[in-house]
Amino acid sequence: MLRAIGDDIRGTRARDGAGPRIEFCRSRRIHFARFAILDDPDRGAGRKRLLFSSNYDGHLDDHLAELVAITTDMSAIWGACEAYSGVERFADFVRAHALAPNAFYIAFRDETVESIHRHIARGRALRERLDAARRRPSCGRSRNGSRN
Repeated sequence: MLRAIGDDIRGTRARDGAGPRIEFCRSRRIHFARFAILDDPDRGAGRKRLLFSSNYDGHLDDHLAELVAITTDMSAIWGACEAYSGVERFADFVRAHALAPNAFYIAFRDETVESIHRHIARGRALRERLDAARRRPSCGRSRNGSRN
């Protein structure tokens, strides 16, 4: 379950329903995303860094365009970050500050978000059909298992 963003990078608690929203459930590309606010003692006492990590299908530019499209207020999330200059330059900002991973976990190799959703839907439909079949009497037996 995805939870609403709580504290912003300055530690200010967002009021219920008042903060920015990233509607991850609308995403057709994002498998996983995480935000973390990290201490940054190398840059001074009380300094923080915003970490965003995601696993997505396709190319970075498409991923970032989708992230912008499913977010209600990009500047409320990223605006306290140094060098962030607005949603129009978000892709440039990310490219300038991104670190490539040394490794990452792939749960379903060669599966996209859409194909995983299709598999889940097929599994649910099959489960419903099997449950319905179990509820029907068959081969001359009543629902309680005795012969008619």
